[in-house]
Parts: sequence; C-alpha cells; structure tokens
Amino acid sequence: MIEHGFSLILLQLKYFSIIGLDFMSRNAKKNQFYMTLPKNRFRLKLLPCVLINALIILTGCYTVFVLRIETSEAMFVMIFVSSFSTALIFIFDVMRDPELFISILNMTLNRKERTDSSVMNCDPSMIAHEIIGLKLCLALSILASFVGTGSVLLIMLHNPNAPPFLGSLLGPIGSSWMASIAHILLIPLQTRAVLTMCFTFCFTVGHIFFGVVLCVMTYLSQLKMSHLFKEGNQAALKPIMQCYGQFGIFVSQINLAFRSISLPAILTYFLVCNIFGTYLTVSLKSQLFRHMGFVLFPFTMMGSTVGIIALGTFAGLVHKRSIECGSKLKRAAQLFQGNSNKNTLRILQRRAKSLGPLKVRFATNFMEIMTPLVMIGFCAKTTVVMNRLWTLQMEEHNTKLVTSNIPKDVIQPKSWDEMPWKKAPLPSFKQNKEIVTGKQCNKFVVELSARTRDEVLRPGMRNQTKKPTLPTFEFIFS
Repeated sequence: MIEHGFSLILLQLKYFSIIGLDFMSRNAKKNQFYMTLPKNRFRLKLLPCVLINALIILTGCYTVFVLRIETSEAMFVMIFVSSFSTALIFIFDVMRDPELFISILNMTLNRKERTDSSVMNCDPSMIAHEIIGLKLCLALSILASFVGTGSVLLIMLHNPNAPPFLGSLLGPIGSSWMASIAHILLIPLQTRAVLTMCFTFCFTVGHIFFGVVLCVMTYLSQLKMSHLFKEGNQAALKPIMQCYGQFGIFVSQINLAFRSISLPAILTYFLVCNIFGTYLTVSLKSQLFRHMGFVLFPFTMMGSTVGIIALGTFAGLVHKRSIECGSKLKRAAQLFQGNSNKNTLRILQRRAKSLGPLKVRFATNFMEIMTPLVMIGFCAKTTVVMNRLWTLQMEEHNTKLVTSNIPKDVIQPKSWDEMPWKKAPLPSFKQNKEIVTGKQCNKFVVELSARTRDEVLRPGMRNQTKKPTLPTFEFIFS
C-alpha cells in the first residue's frame, strides 16, 4: 500500500536535493530505494548541521540557567532547546545506520512479491480509506516540516538577537560592523542547519515510521476479515499463519530501527512541545493575537497533540488487531477437523498458540490503544502544575515589591505604643451586658486591617498591589 504514497515521498526527496542532502533515490526497475551517498559522506554532510544545532542548544541552556531570565521567557527558550535536543538525538540515530531505515520501506514495497494477496480480504472501500489516510499522513509530515521550519526562521530573521539563537551572544545587528558581519554569516548557517534537521526528522518520522506502521495496521485489518477463517481446513490456516509471521517480521524491523533511541526521542519531542506550547498559549490569553509570531505556540500545541494521538493510535491498533487475529487463529485451530493425523493437528494448534501479539516497542515498554490518552493526561497535569507555579512566583514577587516600600520604622517600631493599630479606637459598647456577635467582631477586624494598611503603606504605594502580569515576549518580537 505504500506505493500509493510514492509521489509524496519523491516530493520530499526533491526538497532534500534543494538543500544539498540528496542521500536517497528510487530504483524503478527493482522497485526499491537505495542510498546514493556512502555512509561516511552522508555523516560528513550532516556533521556541520549537527554542530550548529548543538551550539544553539548550549546557547539556550546558558540563557536559561546562567543569565536567569524571567519564567515566561525561559519557557519560550526551553521549547526550542528541548525540541532541538530530542531531534538532534534522533538524527544521531539516523546517522549511525541510515540503511536500516531505508530497508523498512523496501520490505513494505516488496510485500506483494512474498505474500499472496488472496489470503486477505481486500475490500475496495476499506483500502480506499486507508490510502486516503496514508496520503494525509505523508502530506501532514511535509506541511509540518515547512511550517515548523518557517516559523523558526521568521523568528530568527525578525530578531537575530533572540535566544536561543547564536546571535543572542553578539551585540545588536547595527551596533558595530563586526557584529553586523557576524550576524550576516550566522543567519545562513543557522538556516541550513534548521532546515536539514527539520526535514530529516519529519521525513523519517512521517514517511517511514507512520507510513509503515499504518500499512501494517491495514494488513492486519485485512487479515482479520479473511474468508479463509470460515473454511476451517489445514490448507486455509497455513497461509494465514505465514502472513501473520511476515507482519511480525515487519514489526520486529520497526523495533530494531526505532526502539532504542528513535521512538523514545519522538515521544519526548511530542510531550515537550505539547507541554511548553500549551503553557505559553494559556499564559498569553488575550495577548495571543497581538503579534503574528505568537501563532507558533498554538500551532506547536495542536501539532504535538495530533502527533501523540496518531502515533499512539496507529501503534496501539497494531497491537489490538494482532490480538484479534491471534485469537481467531487459535479458535480456528481448536475447531479444525481435517483428514490429517493427530500429530499434524497438534503441531498446527501449537503453532497457533505460539503466535503472540505484535508490539511496537519503545525502550522497555510498548504502545497500547490507551497509551495516547495517558500521554495527553500527563501533558495536561504538567501544564497545570507549571501554570500554578508561575502564578505563585508572580504573587511572591508582588508581595516582595510591596513590603520593600514599607518604612523601616513601621516594620521595626521603637515601642509598643508606636504600633499603627494603637491609633485605632476601640469599639464602644453600651454599659449594659450586651452580647457582642461574631459579625460585629469581624466588621471591626476588617475596618482595623484597612486602616492599618493605609497607615503602613506610603501614599504612592496604596494602589500598587498588582495581579500576576502576562508575558509580553518583548525580547523576541520587540
């Protein structure tokens, strides 16, 4: 089914040739992809981009942890530092063995040569829906590569001094001729580095991982509805087991390429972008449409949410469909009544029992159908905690601002008679034994507190108790 997305895959490869990274091509006769560059030359081409992105990450860490900027500005810098870090780790894994990722595409292309398509139920309507989903997935990966890269480049070109870019370590672009020349040299270098990283990440994740996992999910859905389950003979069950074993090889190849480093880096990338993007979108509130650059935050939030749901759903459906196929095979093998001897029947039943569910693994865990909901819940909880911590920090800052303007003779009075509340008259009650209610006591305490506050605060500070202010991001979009 992956051949229906050839046009989009070749379109993405053309963009690689534009930026000078033409590393893969397609052989139409053999119907497979191959490396056009040796491994060492491919690594050498990626090395400058990796070094520049690593310097951008170090600049962002220096800005956050050494310069001690405000919380909102630190969150803005961290969304770039964390996303660039995870993408860079992913690119290191691609540089280690690029042929491993290309072999996954070739295995999917050559499936029809090894598998009899008559075994599966190839419903035209279901296949049409799966082809639309595949094309949509590949198109969204191309769109994400362009929109994400374009947003980063617009911010960098609008204000080259904005952290975490390398221009933040230099002076303003018009301060001196040395700073201007350095900015002019850094802008194209950073542009190519960001383009290469984003295109490589989106192609490997969107076209290879999502495309192949979607194809495996489609094959398992077709195998589950196969008409051979109804025949109930040995000749019908053997090809179904053979197809199931081939799909298990596909999933094993995916785990071999993505399990150790790539898939954990992808999940971390989506989680970090969702947390920081949601936090910045919620923090801006009404100021979200004040500047065009703020559109990056909701786009990051929505894109990461779609990525989490799509990745978890596709990988979880592979696990779910494999369980359904395995249970059908076990049930059919138990009900099998053939003309063969008991040993053949026992071997067939044991083979059916040995077919375990297929799992798309990351590190020591695997993806289930409920995994994306757990991940989104974690992102929501973390965002709420971060928003609450920021509010408490702003309230503490405002409290320190108020107390710093109180006169020292009020904070440390010379004697008890000089305390402010000593000037407040006590309430006068009648001489008879009248019971003082709780409301009267509370009213007196409130009046006394207001009078004391007016006497403690200076005249210019009485109306300066501020609410937590919203982030302005003037250091970027000024």
